Amino acid sequence: MNSIRPRLSAKLSPDEFAAWYWLKNELAEFCRRQGLPSSGTKEILQQRIAALLSGVECEPAKPRHSGRGKMPSSFTLSTRTGPGWRCSRELSDFFREHCGRGFQFNAAVRDYVHNRIGATLAEVVRCYQQTAGSKRQIEPQFEYNRHVREFYRANPGATKQQMLNAWWALRGKRKSR
Repeated sequence: MNSIRPRLSAKLSPDEFAAWYWLKNELAEFCRRQGLPSSGTKEILQQRIAALLSGVECEPAKPRHSGRGKMPSSFTLSTRTGPGWRCSRELSDFFREHCGRGFQFNAAVRDYVHNRIGATLAEVVRCYQQTAGSKRQIEPQFEYNRHVREFYRANPGATKQQMLNAWWALRGKRKSR
């Protein structure tokens, strides 16, 4: 059993692939090299690669086109979200004006913007106010974010460099099953 993290390649076995931590951008780049769709969550990319490595026929990448919805150039509290909206710098600046300088897109707000088409930005502001500061469970595909939270919980007063060193050490080890 290999204890050194291998290079992500089409020669990996499905079990060897599943045994290691991969960054989403590594997975997306691999999919592009293999002619597979490179969009989607980290979990979807992992499933797509596992299928390829198992010999399962995968859907080829589709030609790129902009599926993003047109966002307005300015926002008001009565502006309604549209299909394909993204959490852009301009939208973030708008929310900082209405929610305070500490505003950050949390999972609830991202979900609201992406999935509640037609919601007003006032509703999104209320969503942020209700969820700001809450510690939601970090979804499985966000391994780095989970590591950060768990590391600082276990090591109060640790430095960012110590946390990063621990992350790189963890990434270089096989996952425990």
